[in-house]
Amino acid sequence: MRTNSKNRLREACFANNLYWLRSFGCEVRREGEQIWILHPFDPDFRALLLTRPPSLGNERMARADLHAAIAKEMDVYVDTSVADSWEPALRASGLRQTAESVTRTVQLPSGRQIACAPFNIERVPTSNIDDWSAIYSRLFQRASAFQEIDRRRWRVGEAFPDVEHFVVRAPQTVVSVFQLCWHGGVVGLYSVGVGYANTIPLFKQIRAKAAELAADRQIDLLYFERTRANGRIGSEDTGPRTLRTFQVWRRRR
Repeated sequence: MRTNSKNRLREACFANNLYWLRSFGCEVRREGEQIWILHPFDPDFRALLLTRPPSLGNERMARADLHAAIAKEMDVYVDTSVADSWEPALRASGLRQTAESVTRTVQLPSGRQIACAPFNIERVPTSNIDDWSAIYSRLFQRASAFQEIDRRRWRVGEAFPDVEHFVVRAPQTVVSVFQLCWHGGVVGLYSVGVGYANTIPLFKQIRAKAAELAADRQIDLLYFERTRANGRIGSEDTGPRTLRTFQVWRRRR
């Protein structure tokens, strides 16, 4: 996708994200102003997304939805453009804002990119997805009980060819994993696990690899999400363009 329309790009990135969620087993259910993300066996991927203000006269139903999310221990993601209209109900439900999830885009470099030593990026075939999953679990420091959950959910991805898995070696040791999702005319970067101290050249090489693969698809933007606690933002975030921000609300503990 080559477009300067922020709204079109935002919707394309959102569609890409929902496709990625479905690729490992999430059910995506739209009900009015709400979007429910429900994974059948991984509790880390259950959330309620609020992208529109509550309908007039439906405040009671909105509160019931929030209580349903709380009962399932789901995080509630609220688009900042409608956050003011939801905040009273969120606070009345015993939720508090703990973080922000920021959607960002960065321009992909054009032309052939020179590999940045010592990194070597390899695509992982679906036949080796269990090996990729084991590395993912290790880099994300997932508890042993979740490692089998990871294997089960990544196996679902065989039916979603727009999601590709990669490992990064330096030079022979695997230091990172990531995924690229090509759905909806944009490329999304997901599941970046890092076991390498200096991440700046690593991310530059991942970006270069995405650019190499995107050239034939007429895609010139890479999108990714970052979570920042309590609305704080570091200096490393100043380069990419912010496309959309969700507040993350959780139950008070």
